Amino acid sequence: MIDRFRDKYAQTYSRPCGGFSPVHAEQRRCGARLHAAAAVGRTNVAQLAEQAPIHWVSVAQIENSLLGRPPMAVGFDIDDTVLFSSPGFWRGQKTFSPGSEDYLKNPQFWEKMNNGWDEFSMPKEVRAS
Repeated sequence: MIDRFRDKYAQTYSRPCGGFSPVHAEQRRCGARLHAAAAVGRTNVAQLAEQAPIHWVSVAQIENSLLGRPPMAVGFDIDDTVLFSSPGFWRGQKTFSPGSEDYLKNPQFWEKMNNGWDEFSMPKEVRAS
């Protein structure tokens, strides 16, 4: 599995983008690789460089923004920040679509990931601070 990922990664990202060819064919190929990576939920250095600056808010600001609003359900997307959730995704791929990422479109996977498979997630040290 790791070798397959490494080989796929090397094929996709190891060639330098750019060059000075008259038709800039390599730039078009690189752009296609960047868009393909984004389409399957992966991030690359170019996308990270384009991120907007962080806008920090305090609990008081959130509280004030909710004044006068009716009760609502709120969810938190941990996104591997506090928990290392990759083991659940690994199990989902092995269970629902070995060798492909189709499991990400399967509602059964998300039901399990959100209601039980989170037990496979390991807390990160950042959570304690």
